[in-house]
Amino acid sequence: MIIKQKIFHILKAIDDASQLVGPEESIKVDRYDKQNNFFNNIGNTQLDSIFSLLENEKAVRVIQKAEPLHEITAIKSMLLKSRDNFCFLFFKDQNFDSYFKKIKEELSFQNLKPNDDETTIFELSFDEFSGQISINDLQNKRSYFLKKPHYDSDNRIVFEYLYNNSGKIVNIEELNGIVYKETYHYLGTELDKIAAQLGFNRDLKKLFFTTSKKTARLRKKITKKKLNQTKINLKLILENLNLETTDF
Repeated sequence: MIIKQKIFHILKAIDDASQLVGPEESIKVDRYDKQNNFFNNIGNTQLDSIFSLLENEKAVRVIQKAEPLHEITAIKSMLLKSRDNFCFLFFKDQNFDSYFKKIKEELSFQNLKPNDDETTIFELSFDEFSGQISINDLQNKRSYFLKKPHYDSDNRIVFEYLYNNSGKIVNIEELNGIVYKETYHYLGTELDKIAAQLGFNRDLKKLFFTTSKKTARLRKKITKKKLNQTKINLKLILENLNLETTDF
């Protein structure tokens, strides 16, 4: 999460918890409640810096900081101490509403929904009956049909194996064993060329495939974070390929 997203989640947790108490009561936020698991992505040093910022902006006043709960002593700590020891206590300060609104507007302007960097927005699919390889645009609910390799071709065998083991780095010896089992011959095409023959051009390959002379790895899911890192406009690329499509 970027820093503004972390601030957003903290302010939202405070705002949500404030609905349960009176205007003069302190606001309790349980650090280890499931709905507040975003705290796990914020180190204690950074958390202190965020609290200092919020106090300087007169958004909140921090009354109590939650004790850290280390995994090894988690059960013992929870048994020996009150649950309140693991809660933050806040008061909303005079600028809470305006500062919270500002953070939400800045996130919206950047076209970032809070905590959505890891949201999958494109996903590969493979029909094991027809052999159709598709790229699904999950935001716009549209499938782009890439290639449909022949049933017993090396390309299909390799792709299906990589698809069923997505995220795993597979070496050439393992792939040769799979191909030989199905066809009684070994791969005669370089892994890089197989990706191209399956329709993964340079940009598509950069997103979905990682290949070398001896290894290959396939990624099924592409997140917003991955697209931002590669700076590839996947939607535009797919549209320019003039592929057959269907909505879902």
